[in-house]
Amino acid sequence: MRIVILALGTRGDVQPHVALGRGLQAAGYAVTLLALDDFEALIRAAGLDFFSAGFQMADLSLAEYQAASEAGSNVLGGLLSLLQGMRPLVERVMRRQHEACRQADALIGTLLGMVAAREYVEAHPIPYAVSM
Repeated sequence: MRIVILALGTRGDVQPHVALGRGLQAAGYAVTLLALDDFEALIRAAGLDFFSAGFQMADLSLAEYQAASEAGSNVLGGLLSLLQGMRPLVERVMRRQHEACRQADALIGTLLGMVAAREYVEAHPIPYAVSM
């Protein structure tokens, strides 16, 4: 059985899933982690397969949000501006997650991976768990 873990987030989100993946691998499962490119070396060093989320931390620019916050603007407006600017990145990540899901017999997803995983399992019924 092939398990794909959608481990989007920072190292604090990814590292526990690396440990989970190693445990699953020791139990006989084939495990792939989808994560930011920043964590490829960490995942591969643990002996797990890596699937790129299609971006790295440096691709996240908080400049618009920070500028709006520092100017005393509406924080919600700054956040909405940030999210609108991230739309192409979010769409790319969703596509990458769907590609990774196609390789899975079961999925595990962090909160950030939950949307893509849920969409996928509704169309392709396979086991799915959310990890925190």
